[in-house]
Amino acid sequence: MGPVHGSQGGAESRRRGVVGPIAATCIAMAALVMVLLVLGANLFVVPKFRKIFEDFDVALPMGTQLVVGMSNVVVSLGFWVAPLVLLGFAALVAWIWFLDWRSALAAAGLLIVLMLAYGVAGYVSMWLPLVSLMGTARGGSP
Repeated sequence: MGPVHGSQGGAESRRRGVVGPIAATCIAMAALVMVLLVLGANLFVVPKFRKIFEDFDVALPMGTQLVVGMSNVVVSLGFWVAPLVLLGFAALVAWIWFLDWRSALAAAGLLIVLMLAYGVAGYVSMWLPLVSLMGTARGGSP
């Protein structure tokens, strides 16, 4: 009598069945890190830039005003930010494991792209006016 392959095939099938959700959970964790980085910048970095811009008393470009406004919202939410982010992450992980990991993976990937775009736009919108102000402070043209 030869070896029974049916039981091994079932274990292999189950193993392959969790690879997708595990990978999607890893992508969701990367999205969580991106969200935390953006929130950290909004809580700690943007308010310092806002203070610098207020000290120079200049009109800010629309992009900078949007980033400062979003930062004000995050700061005003205060201690609610962390529980909301963790609740969103828990919902995403539940979506992965109990509903449809493929659509949840797409949502996590979109979240990463949005956080990258917001991070780059925020960085540029904060630094460009600052560079212009530094040129003005040195005696250059505004």
